[in-house]
Amino acid sequence: MKRFSVVLIAVCAFALTGCATLFGGGSSQTVNLVPSDGKQHSVTVQAPGQDPYDVDIPKTISVGRSHKAIRVLVKDSEDGNIGPTAIKSKMNPWFIGDVVATSLLSSSIDFLTGAAWKYDETSTVNVTKESVEAAQKADEAKKVKKEKESDGANQ
Repeated sequence: MKRFSVVLIAVCAFALTGCATLFGGGSSQTVNLVPSDGKQHSVTVQAPGQDPYDVDIPKTISVGRSHKAIRVLVKDSEDGNIGPTAIKSKMNPWFIGDVVATSLLSSSIDFLTGAAWKYDETSTVNVTKESVEAAQKADEAKKVKKEKESDGANQ
């Protein structure tokens, strides 16, 4: 009977905890913020679930995982107000294993804890107008590529 209880507890612990929570780094992670010009800058970080705070970059910060983007606003750009850099999260690959191998309940836990998402370990913060324009062009190129791929798949 004791052996059965131990096995039952182990199975419940695994089934009720998502794979991404267990193996994918948990509900928080570190992100290395690097300025696009390589110089030190003062920024305001607005991470989901946290109050905004000021920090000098380059720096490694700790954030809670979320589907929402981290916003980084440069306070001392030579180009004036250039707007925030959005650091977007992506689906954590461990979450896919959770969906395939375990249950809807455990994948729901990954969503609730934020472990279903992750940010790139190193993110470039745009601190000049040139870097902002380059990032916008890269985003536009990605959109065009996706549209072409979806148009090709629909035909």
